[in-house]
Amino acid sequence: PILPFVVNRNYPLSIHRNPYDWALGMHRNCYCGEPGPNKKDTEAMAALSFEKFMTQPWMDNSHKYWTGSHHRIPCKHLMECRALKHLNFLNMTRWARFVEFVRHEDVMLPQMSLEWVKGFAMRYHLSLGLLDMVDTYKGAGPAFNAEDTMKRSVWFNASLTADDHDMRAKAELVSKQMDLAVESLVGYSPRDWTLPTQNEPFYDSVQSSSREVSL
Repeated sequence: PILPFVVNRNYPLSIHRNPYDWALGMHRNCYCGEPGPNKKDTEAMAALSFEKFMTQPWMDNSHKYWTGSHHRIPCKHLMECRALKHLNFLNMTRWARFVEFVRHEDVMLPQMSLEWVKGFAMRYHLSLGLLDMVDTYKGAGPAFNAEDTMKRSVWFNASLTADDHDMRAKAELVSKQMDLAVESLVGYSPRDWTLPTQNEPFYDSVQSSSREVSL
C-alpha cells in the first residue's frame, strides 16, 4: 500500500483525452497486449477494421494497487474500458490529498500549458522557478506537434467528417458507445458536428467530494 505521508506530499495529475481522438489513436497504435504492450498485438489491432476493434470484448487493465485489489474487469467494448479507466483516475481522490484533472486539449499548446501550470501553482501556493519548454522527447526529435495534431483531430475539426463518410461513421460509433455520464465528469460530451470545433475550456474542481464515484 502507498503510505499516506507520501501521497499527501505529492500532487497526482490525471490527463484525459477526448474520446474521438483517443479511440482513433488507440486503433492506430494500441497500447495493449498480454502480458503487456507489445509490437505483435499492436499490429494485430491496427489490422482490424475500426468497427471490429471498437466492438470486440476487452479487459480492463486499471489495476488498483493502492486498494489492495488486483482484479480485472471484462468490458463489452473498448469505450466501456475507457469509462472504467476514467473512474479509476477520478477515484484517486479517495487516497490522495491533492489531485488535479486536466484535459489534454486544454494544455496542448505551450502557452496553454504555461497558464495551467501558473494556475496550479497559485491554487497550492507553490513558488515557480524558471520554466523551460520541453521540445524533445528522450532526445529523439520533437516532443509533440500540437498544430499538426489539431489539424488531424475530429474534435477540433468537424470538416474532417463532412466529406469523409468513413471517418464520420467511425466518429458516430464512438459517440454511440461512450458512457455519457462518465465522460461528462472529465468535460466531454458527444461531438456536435454543426460546430467547427468542439473544444471549450474545462476547469476541474479539485474537491474530493465532487469527484468520488463508484467503480
